[in-house]
Amino acid sequence: MIIRGVCVRINKKENYDVEICPIELKNKAERLIAYSYEISELRKLFSDIKNEASALKAGTLSKREQEEINAAARDFDSRIQANIYYTLNNFERYMESDWKKIIYERDEYDEIN
Repeated sequence: MIIRGVCVRINKKENYDVEICPIELKNKAERLIAYSYEISELRKLFSDIKNEASALKAGTLSKREQEEINAAARDFDSRIQANIYYTLNNFERYMESDWKKIIYERDEYDEIN
């Protein structure tokens, strides 16, 4: 129905008979409608993107808040690194001591009882 109306308008502009709508004009009209639909979909998409960007901008952190978070992350990272260092040092000391002997003695004791 819409395509016929478009064809009629095109025909009137080009002084064609109103009742005759060549296949070429129908095809052009269909492409035009499909193209306009795609444009309206893109406009809607851009509008949604703009709204989401505005919402994201409103929800972003200030520089001060971001610096506080970065400082907390650096502090946490340094604590983890220190824990790893001390854990490895303790493990090395245990290896140098007679910890294997103590564990083997405990295992033998558990087997006996």
